[in-house]
Amino acid sequence: MQCISGDTIALGSSSVFGLDSETREIRNLRYDSASDVSTIFLSVPLEFTHLGEVVTVPGDERGHTVDMRTEVRSELVARK
Repeated sequence: MQCISGDTIALGSSSVFGLDSETREIRNLRYDSASDVSTIFLSVPLEFTHLGEVVTVPGDERGHTVDMRTEVRSELVARK
């Protein structure tokens, strides 16, 4: 899936608060082929922190982890 300026992106909550999800319009996209990293520029800054990591539970001998990666969905604008 390829996003362009004007598409909408939805970010799910990555915290214990389910209401920390947000929707924003994509203003611009930039891809750096040297580092293989894409950067998304939004029309309005995000209100909440959205993490992208898996954390090992401290003090748990069994090594349980908590997946704190947020879900991202892009809503493409209808194109002619």
